Order: sequence, then structure tokens, then C-alpha cells
Amino acid sequence: MKLKNSFYIHPKERTSLLTLLGVIISFSFLEGIALSKLQSSSPPIKVATFEVAEKEELYLSGCFEANLLGKEDLLGFGLDSTLASRWINFRNSIGGFDSINQIGRIFGMSEEMVENLRPILTFDQSLKAAPNNGSKTKGMALRGERENRATGSGQQEERIAVTFEKSSKKTQMATFSLEPFSINSAGEADFMQIRGIGPVLSDRIVRYRERLGGFHEVDQLKEVFGLDSTIVDDNRMNFIVEKSEIRQIDFQRSTFREVLSHPYLEFEEVQCLFNVKQRRAGAPECKSGCFTSKKWNRVKPYLKTEQKEMTSGI
Repeated sequence: MKLKNSFYIHPKERTSLLTLLGVIISFSFLEGIALSKLQSSSPPIKVATFEVAEKEELYLSGCFEANLLGKEDLLGFGLDSTLASRWINFRNSIGGFDSINQIGRIFGMSEEMVENLRPILTFDQSLKAAPNNGSKTKGMALRGERENRATGSGQQEERIAVTFEKSSKKTQMATFSLEPFSINSAGEADFMQIRGIGPVLSDRIVRYRERLGGFHEVDQLKEVFGLDSTIVDDNRMNFIVEKSEIRQIDFQRSTFREVLSHPYLEFEEVQCLFNVKQRRAGAPECKSGCFTSKKWNRVKPYLKTEQKEMTSGI
């Protein structure tokens, strides 16, 4: 009896439950009908598919002088306009390429492109031999050739083969012999005759020489910022050091600031020199304790001593 009382439902509650159940069944039935009509009236959905085209590879063959290539030639290599302009500007700034490694220093030049260019570039001609670095190089012809090759599956694979051939007419390049010159009196134009030295480096050389008071040996050129030491070594026979052109510092007349402006002298060293000068009333020497023997040999050519001494140039 107790169990029957637990599951007893009042007539009003029974009516409400039956009504709710009928609403749920009706809603489910109507939803199925609406969904079927929507699917029949809508066009079939197509799944978009994308086929990635095979990357076209650039095949380069031939032999080309890196310092004679113009912008149009570089575009034919696969470089974009911006990178081709950087190539030419960088080449002009360093006075021409000597090796493929310098080309790799161009901003934006990928290692892959450098490796593709390595077997076809030569570095025998100087930049001065090029009649116009910004225009298309004379004596070179560019021919683009497309080859269609069938693969095993029957699909066509398109490859671009770019070949370059030299024309039969060869441009006569002007040759000149470089006369040795004094690095203590030479101007910017003289230094620019050296392959690898452009307007920027020649200006730095002259400015640094003026700060020093002149060069007393050729190896001092290696101290110029940006100047490759191999350029100095390769052209050592073209450089002359005139000892008489070195400008020395007169301690009896120079101020502390003037002496300190020399690139080789530090504040403590100049202070020591002036203290020695005041105590001894004369020119300082190595034994004064202001310099080590190695440093003294470096600065001695620029200090006016009682007995003038000049070091050898080369």
C-alpha cells in the first residue's frame, strides 16, 4: 500500500505530463521535416581543393664575370629589382668583387642563391673594366628556354632552364699599370686605383692619416675601419712610405688636448708625459715609465724628441 502511494500521480499532474510529452514528440517530428526540406532545396556543398603547383627551379649555366654584370643580367639570374640594385651598389662601394664570399655579404642574398651562382661566376676582371655597371652588360646575351618533360605518371613537369652565352664580339678592355705612390701624400683618387678601395674607404684612409700625422709603415693601413688586410698585403709593392712627411707632436708648444687627440695616446699616458715634461723640462723618453717598450716603438715616430728619429716605412 505504501509503495502504491509513493508512485501515485494526481490527475492534474498526469494531464500536464501527457501534454508535455505530446509537445516534445511534435517538435521532434517538425524538426525532421524542416531539415529534410532544407537539404533538398540547398545545392550540394563542394569542398574546395587546392593543388600546390610544383616550384619552378632555376638552372644556371655558363660563365660570367661578376664585376661586369648589369641589372638586367641579375634579373635574369632570378634576383628581384631591389636585390639587383643592392648587388650593384655594394659592388661599387667595395671597388669590385674578389670572391663569391663577398657576394654572400649582400643583404637579402640567400645561401641557396650564392651556391647556385658559385660555379658560373668568375672574378678576373676589375670593376673599372665595366663600361656601365647599371646597364645591361655588353658582350652577354640572355636566352630563356623552357623545357617540357613528361614524368612517369604522364603529367607534364615544366622546368625553366636559363642559359647565357657570350656573343662573338668581345669588348676590348682598357689595361693600365699602377704606379707606386706615397701613402702620406696621396689623395682619395690615388687610393681608389687599388682594387677593393672605393670612395668610402679612400676617404677613411685620408682622414685617419691626418689624425695620425702620417703613416710610418704600410701595415698601419690595416687599422682603417673596413679595409681588408688582404688588400694591403696584395698591394704592398704599390705603397711608398716617405719618412719626411710624418707630422710630429712638439711637446713644448702643444696643449694637453692637442696631444690627447692622437689616436695612439691614452689619457693616462698623456698625463704622464706632461708630468715628465714639467719635471725634466724636456721631451719624454721610453724610460720615463709612461709606455711599455712595444707601445713606445709605436708612438715614437709621432713624438718630437731631442734627436729626431724616423722609422722605416715597409
